Amino acid sequence: MEHLRKVFVLLKEHSLLAKQSKCNFGEDKLRGFLGPMGYYIRFVKNYGSISQLITDLLRKDSFLWIEAAFEKLKKAMTSTLVLALPNVSREFVVK
Repeated sequence: MEHLRKVFVLLKEHSLLAKQSKCNFGEDKLRGFLGPMGYYIRFVKNYGSISQLITDLLRKDSFLWIEAAFEKLKKAMTSTLVLALPNVSREFVVK
């Protein structure tokens, strides 16, 4: 964020403007986060609804970061129920 602050200071010093609708902040990091998650879509219940608010950020007209949505997706991906080897000594239940 510090480098962005420096850029904005330089723009202001030279009376230049940056149009927010043309600026993409963190889009590559967001894609980098969502990319590997795609493999686990079939293992996470309601993945689409959980990740919807985050994937909406990739649209051009979106700028609102929702921390709760990010944390909910992160929690869903790191829960122990996502993917595990079956316990062959117990009964298998398919849902």
